[in-house]
Amino acid sequence: MSVFLRLRNLSIEHLWVYAVIGSCFGYLCALPVEQYDFWNYLKLGADWFQTHRLVTQDLYTFTVAGKQMLNLHWGAGPVYYLIFRAGGLPLLVLLHALLLTAAFLLLLDLARRTSGSLRIAAGTTFLAFLVSATNFALRPQGFSIFFFALPLHLLRMKRLWLIPMVMLLWQNLHGAFVLGAVLVGSEWLGSLVPLQRSVGGEHCDSSKPSP
Repeated sequence: MSVFLRLRNLSIEHLWVYAVIGSCFGYLCALPVEQYDFWNYLKLGADWFQTHRLVTQDLYTFTVAGKQMLNLHWGAGPVYYLIFRAGGLPLLVLLHALLLTAAFLLLLDLARRTSGSLRIAAGTTFLAFLVSATNFALRPQGFSIFFFALPLHLLRMKRLWLIPMVMLLWQNLHGAFVLGAVLVGSEWLGSLVPLQRSVGGEHCDSSKPSP
């Protein structure tokens, strides 16, 4: 009975949210695993478990075999390998879809808190999804999509003490972790500059109470 009462309380705004998040998740689950470098990361993850050493040479690209490389995404390989051992490619695709869907849920919640409107939040989230849809392949960059949305949410919630732990994890999974530092730095710089507005040709500091 309580389920039916909850359904009766649903608004069109809630349906917008469910449609957007459901579309994101369904699209991500349906994406094929293309012949990108995913399989290279998976093999490097297997090598790490066998040797317990960080791979610093390109072992599986025949055109540059044996050359030194900067393995910025070293942590993604062992993660992929563990999941692959547990449930194969279907589990990897499912968890990848859940991770990116969680990123857009965080973005939607941030937009809702900022705008005060579920409809606006759903619309902006869907727009962000469309703009970034070409970067959803099963690759380590998926970690960066989630770990970029997470500090945004933590900054909004004033949970600053969690951000260093997020950054520590992120820097071992994908090289775009530097964007996290840019994000936090931008937030800090923004907090130093008071918002000003012009009233009658005079500048007023919005941080000061109005007379």
